[in-house]
Amino acid sequence: MQDAIDNILDGTKEKMKHYAQNLETPVMIINAVGAMLPVLGMIMLPLISAFMGGVITPLHLLIMFNIMLPTFLWIFMQRTLSSRPPTVSSKPSKKGNLPDRGKYTIKAMDRKISIPTWPIGLGIFFIVGLYGMAGYLVYPHFYPVENINPANVPAIFLDGSQLNAFPMLMRSVSIVLGLGLGIGVSKTLGNKARQQAEEEIQKIEQQFPNALFELGNNISGGTPIELALQDAGESTKDLEISNLFVEASNNIKNMGMTFEQSIFDEDYGALKHYPSQTIETVMRAILSSSNKGTKMASTAMMTISRYLENIHDTQEQLNDLMEDTTTTIQMLAYMLAPVISGVAVGMSQTIISALYSLGESFSSTQQNLPDGGGGGAGGGLGGTGILDNLQSAIPPEMLQFVVGVYLIQLLYI
Repeated sequence: MQDAIDNILDGTKEKMKHYAQNLETPVMIINAVGAMLPVLGMIMLPLISAFMGGVITPLHLLIMFNIMLPTFLWIFMQRTLSSRPPTVSSKPSKKGNLPDRGKYTIKAMDRKISIPTWPIGLGIFFIVGLYGMAGYLVYPHFYPVENINPANVPAIFLDGSQLNAFPMLMRSVSIVLGLGLGIGVSKTLGNKARQQAEEEIQKIEQQFPNALFELGNNISGGTPIELALQDAGESTKDLEISNLFVEASNNIKNMGMTFEQSIFDEDYGALKHYPSQTIETVMRAILSSSNKGTKMASTAMMTISRYLENIHDTQEQLNDLMEDTTTTIQMLAYMLAPVISGVAVGMSQTIISALYSLGESFSSTQQNLPDGGGGGAGGGLGGTGILDNLQSAIPPEMLQFVVGVYLIQLLYI
């Protein structure tokens, strides 16, 4: 049996090594498609729309960046992760009484109240995004605007008789910021208790092999099962897993339960407080072995204990192999993509504003020519054409909104 386990572990380690080595190309594709290609598109598409009129519309941008690109990245990453060699699962048992996702527990008058977190996120969205939503309601125009009437423009958007770009562009920023903060706070609060419970389960699973070996060693010496459980609990009393064996021993001694009932009983079983799929599977395997005698049960316990220890070491080796890859992906999502996207949006806004000012200068020059600019040298300046194209170009505010939503999607993926 030990030789079979060693062969399985060696095969798993080899698969892990090849998997980590083969991740280089997928990570390059994710970097290119998730960051570099969108950045080039963010820079080029607004310029194309500025010079070619309505060839590229905000709808095209929305479909490309907020539907097609995130869908491709999600499918590609899921396929890449699905080829990962299996090691050990830390998933909670379906019967486990774990905190629900999407709810936050607060204490009030010695009572615990679980409240859904989506209203909190929605409230944050409305509070932070109020400036943007109100701004578009009172002045539903995107910057830049041609032939403005200062009397019809709210004072906050004016700088003298001209539009002030900053407060207008901040409208879309506030909406995207509110959306991101609302989703982030809602998800963080809603998953906090569940994440803590799952981390506790993972910690207990790491302690389980040593405790299982102690139990198997006690049983192999001829100790009755209830005493062996009690001894295993005492020898591991500094670990959280010790209560599993203590509760099982108490169930056998005080309630007259069988070994199976002391572990798996729905009302009083020791596993009720340890909703681990791994521990449940192992204990069922041990229960099956115990039907063939205590010697077989103790052998199964010690063998499974060594296997779990080795598979944990294999998992740590995989984490070491994938450290560079995971660091690269995290840097892309949390630093590279937001910074480059911000630079791209800023460049787009600067270029469009410069073209708009240039077009107005050309139009003014045409009007000051003796013949009004018609058919003469001024007509070649094409100022009116530039202004017409800019009016149908992608507004910087719309670009900010699309890019902001894309970054939220990228972080979620």
